[in-house]
Amino acid sequence: MKILIVYSCVLLMGMAVTTSAKTLASSPDEKVDMEKNQTIDELASGPEYDESNGGNKRAKRYVNNYYGKLDFNCPSLDSISGIRSCHHNRHEDRKFGFNCKKTFQYNPICETRRDKTWVNNFGQRFTYTCPNDSVIAGIISDHNNHHQDRQFAFKCCQSQFYQKLNGCYWTGYVNLFDQYFEWQPKSGYYLAGVSSEHNNHYEDRRFKFYACSMTLHIT
Repeated sequence: MKILIVYSCVLLMGMAVTTSAKTLASSPDEKVDMEKNQTIDELASGPEYDESNGGNKRAKRYVNNYYGKLDFNCPSLDSISGIRSCHHNRHEDRKFGFNCKKTFQYNPICETRRDKTWVNNFGQRFTYTCPNDSVIAGIISDHNNHHQDRQFAFKCCQSQFYQKLNGCYWTGYVNLFDQYFEWQPKSGYYLAGVSSEHNNHYEDRRFKFYACSMTLHIT
């Protein structure tokens, strides 16, 4: 099951990992797991952004290592427009990648929650929405090996002028435990909140997202 899950991360990225039947038959599970994980890292590497898809900037690589700190910020006029994540059973951790899109005409006003203001404790469910009709433009996260879990904090930004969120909706859970996911809001909507719960058996999290359309008046 664990080998299939690791394979799914690569398949859903649109790439295929090929390993001979002879190698699979003769290699210990941990060695195979490690080799596949290395291949995933190689396939996910590349330029930080691919801007070929209109105004949607796709970060072509994961922005954190397993066990490593995640500290991601979109370009100054952008907010997060997509999230993808792959779980690894041996590491019991996730890597994350993000898309960003143009959101503001001028540099926004941003509020960042840093290390001592995490939105969750380890093992804890959380639901967080940005204050003051702002949207998420950055994410911070740190992993703890004892708890096999992550804490999260979010950078929220709003226009210098008038900004109002409308038509907001919560998704259902976008992933099962141990499962790869890739999510983006509906066209014209912006990420404004995240909800997540941890499961001690799987040592993993599943996620919901809160998205809104935005009225922006610049005079």
